[in-house]
Amino acid sequence: MDTVQVENCVLSHVNASNAVAFSGTAGALSIRNCVFLGFNYLFNMSGSFPMWFVNNIMYDWNGGPNGGNYPPGSTIAYNALSVPWGTDFAIIASNPFLNYNASNNYEYGVSNLHLVAGSPCINSGDPVQLDFDGSRSDMGIYGGQTPFIDSGAPNYPFVQSLTVPPSVTVGNQLQIQSQGRIGRGY
Repeated sequence: MDTVQVENCVLSHVNASNAVAFSGTAGALSIRNCVFLGFNYLFNMSGSFPMWFVNNIMYDWNGGPNGGNYPPGSTIAYNALSVPWGTDFAIIASNPFLNYNASNNYEYGVSNLHLVAGSPCINSGDPVQLDFDGSRSDMGIYGGQTPFIDSGAPNYPFVQSLTVPPSVTVGNQLQIQSQGRIGRGY
């Protein structure tokens, strides 16, 4: 894997056992301002490049919260989940979203992932990253200078799956196969 940067995304895995968000050999991996729903664990990574995992929300675990395996020296900070993990974390004791039914998992067109008033995810993100109004960043897709500000999540585009080859030689293009509503039309 080469450099991968994932920002302001909703990643949802519905009704699956052993659902993993990221697996393989890590190059440089940066994940920021995302929401993870319905995973068993987040990482099954190997390699020597530390990853950066900051300002994310993990909710609706399959089988209980588990970060999984990731490279040593990785930065895990300013994230929200139901158990302590990393540094400067926020504990989610109940559903942090306005309209999300954990028994139905993420429902396209129904689930609204805006944060409820008083959520521990509000103004508790990375203090270096500020929201539009100059306040400390919110966690998840609503944090930072480029938040997901449309009415709920996701509007368009959305990705159902990505197939990424394990490597590409220098000078060649990386061909990624995707399924969902993505591209210029959205």
